Amino acid sequence: MKNTLFVTFFIVSALIFISVGIVSTATADESQWIADGFSASPEIPTSNESRISMKSPEIQEPMMKGSQCSTIRLQELYGKYIPSPDTRDLPCDHTPVGPPTDVQVGSQWEWYIWRLNGYPEADLKTCTVRGSSEHAWVVVEDTQWNVNVTQTDVDVILSFFENESIGLFPDQGIWDLNTTHFGMPPDHLDQDGKIYIVFYDFDVSSDGYFWSFDQGCDGDGAFASNECDALYMNCSDHSPSGEYMVSVLAHEFEHLIHYEQDINEAAWVDEGCAELAMWLFGNPDTISMFNNNPDNNLTVWNGDWADYIKTYLWMLYFYENNGGRDAVLDLVAEPANGITGFENFYGDHGFNPDFAFHFALWTVANFLDDPDVGTGDYGYTGDELPPFRAVSEHDTYPVNESATVNHWATDYVRFTGGVPLKIQFDGDDTTQFAVWALERDPITGTRVSRVDLDSAQTGDIDLPDVGTVYEEVVMVFAGTANAGSISYTYSATELPLQTPTPTLTPAPTPTPPWHGDDPAMRLVLNSEIYSSGDEFILDAQFWNPETDPLHVDTFIVLAVLGNYWFWPSWIHLDDGFDSRDMTLPAQVESEENILTFIWPSHTGAASELCFLGVILDHETGFWYGGTLAEACFDYQ
Repeated sequence: MKNTLFVTFFIVSALIFISVGIVSTATADESQWIADGFSASPEIPTSNESRISMKSPEIQEPMMKGSQCSTIRLQELYGKYIPSPDTRDLPCDHTPVGPPTDVQVGSQWEWYIWRLNGYPEADLKTCTVRGSSEHAWVVVEDTQWNVNVTQTDVDVILSFFENESIGLFPDQGIWDLNTTHFGMPPDHLDQDGKIYIVFYDFDVSSDGYFWSFDQGCDGDGAFASNECDALYMNCSDHSPSGEYMVSVLAHEFEHLIHYEQDINEAAWVDEGCAELAMWLFGNPDTISMFNNNPDNNLTVWNGDWADYIKTYLWMLYFYENNGGRDAVLDLVAEPANGITGFENFYGDHGFNPDFAFHFALWTVANFLDDPDVGTGDYGYTGDELPPFRAVSEHDTYPVNESATVNHWATDYVRFTGGVPLKIQFDGDDTTQFAVWALERDPITGTRVSRVDLDSAQTGDIDLPDVGTVYEEVVMVFAGTANAGSISYTYSATELPLQTPTPTLTPAPTPTPPWHGDDPAMRLVLNSEIYSSGDEFILDAQFWNPETDPLHVDTFIVLAVLGNYWFWPSWIHLDDGFDSRDMTLPAQVESEENILTFIWPSHTGAASELCFLGVILDHETGFWYGGTLAEACFDYQ
């Protein structure tokens, strides 16, 4: 009777061996049909559903859901209030506006309510405090109460602000999420430790804004001031307490904080952080538009929808790859702005200080979105990206093209056609580029290669595995400089097809012997690489040094990417074990054929698929020899 403890020990040992010694590029689904092929009548399927989209889909832009924020537009059109350090913490006492000294729920006073459809103009309108929490007042313009804003809305808003969110941090509200990630907001004028969330009916298509002129006393700046730390939210287009508008509140609150921490930060950095605040809350903007045209300078802010998305993705990538919360907190506090601020952060925290280095990695991550490739730099874990569109595609060769790509922007170019390729790139000498080759296949997976460019911005790469191991290659052409020409050329030519030559496993040699003084097994394949039409032969050789025949149990297992099948029935591990009960003749080397068939047609390639074997004493379960028999092979 089999000793199940020793059988289990064998299986566990095999699994450990596989996990540390074998790298298989087959997919889990593929491992099943590989195993199915090793049956008495092998029939390996010729197609397999791809887990990677290999095409350039017609990207359908979803209905945009996202922050229509007026903060940066107002600052760029009309300036930003820069307070005097000598007077900033002094009380505002020369105008009758601003919060009273004893604010409480029910307090009413006249607020400047801004009309933004044109040059900003303010009307004094009565507003009432409708709710309070530890860190916020909710104020509603009186004509909107119980019309567009109700007490239920106020209660929900304050709960989200103080106590809860809908993302990865459900026990933290917006105040905690924003202050721990971006820093503390200003509190120089009213000095009450709270912010005012003011709801009114906007006269423009916008969801919210922070108005920096509120940070000075009324009459001191170019525009009127409500003399408090206020955020303005539109209550007429969306539910003010819906998850979307609450996430916009997190966005606007980040602008208030960034104003305090780094008053003159570049717009694209400030907006990227505000977008990240929405992600922290759990309701980020919908990723669209930018993926349809990534030739969009990351460092230029025009207020287009794609600009929100590119800065959101940049900051999410920064958050995930440079230290999370602490990294963002330090970046916001960094006094330098834009690219210089990032480079100072990278240098101070032990990263490569070159902004272009990190930008180049980001361009690959946007297309692949697969953190399992390489060292994890080529994807996101916090959001699922839609496909990024290639600017052009080629399937016949040779190819010679001229193109342009903006500074700090990216072109993706796809090459298919089933042939190995040589790609050459020549960028204008007055600027800098980053070039990558992304070889992709639904079975093999993805290989990422950086193309070395010389000082003249020229370089090339040979891709002999395209068309055999990999189905396609996507080239990444990225502009990585602030100035200079944005033009480049590229070419693609066919490489000679290289047919692999199978290497036969050497026959056993009598000296030194392959076995020792214990009963042993050896697995022998007739080749190391198999292609369509090749004969596949697996034999098992046995040695019994004893003077008497041995009754043994023979285990042979096929191991493919964490899946295991047992000879002779090729039963899957999930369904149990199988083995051959056999007798080894005394002091004789014996041999048995395990499998013989013709390798069928298929798509793709895989490496290091292995058979493992062991023999156990039939009565005691004792494991003879102490080592596994092994035979590994590739196919393509």
